[in-house]
Amino acid sequence: PTNIQHGTGFKYHFVQLTPWHKQDTRFTLDLGAKDGAAVASISQAPLPDDLPVRVNGLQGRWSAVCADLPVAGGPISDPGSLKWRPVGVYKGVGYLAININKGPRRLFMGHPLVCNQPKLFLNLISWGKAGLRVEVHNPTKKPLKTTVRISPELGQKSLPLAVPAESSRILFVPWR
Repeated sequence: PTNIQHGTGFKYHFVQLTPWHKQDTRFTLDLGAKDGAAVASISQAPLPDDLPVRVNGLQGRWSAVCADLPVAGGPISDPGSLKWRPVGVYKGVGYLAININKGPRRLFMGHPLVCNQPKLFLNLISWGKAGLRVEVHNPTKKPLKTTVRISPELGQKSLPLAVPAESSRILFVPWR
C-alpha cells in the first residue's frame, strides 16, 4: 500500500491505497479502478465540506456504489451488512463526496458486480445478507453469454448467464 498526503487548503489527511489506485490528489481525490473498483483508507480530517472523490475506469452501464468497509481491514466476514449508497457514473468516472470529519474511513468505491460483456447493463436491485440481486439487460440484437461476478474486493462468487437479445434477466448472486 501507498500512503499519500492530500492537502485541501485547510488540513491534511492521509489516504492509504494500493499503488494502481492513486492518480491525482490536488483538488479532488482521483482514483483509478482495478477490476471495477477502488478501495481507500482515509484518515479523519476536520474539513469544511465533504472530500470530493472521482473514480476513473468505471463502466457507465453498470451500477456503482460506495460501501463502508471495516476500518481495520482484512477479509470481509459479512458483506451483506455493509452500509452502501449509489454512486453516479458519467463517461467512465464515478463521482462522490466523502465525509471524513468524524473519523477514519475505509471505502469500497465502484461496481459491486462486474461481467465480461461491456454491452450488457448491470442494474443493482438489492444488497442483502445472502447476496446481490441484479437485473442484467441485453440491449443488442444478438443473444450474449457472460459471467457475472462479485467484485474481488467484496467476494469471489461468479455465475454464468445467457441473456437473449433485447431482453433482461434477474439474477441472484450469493456472496459465497
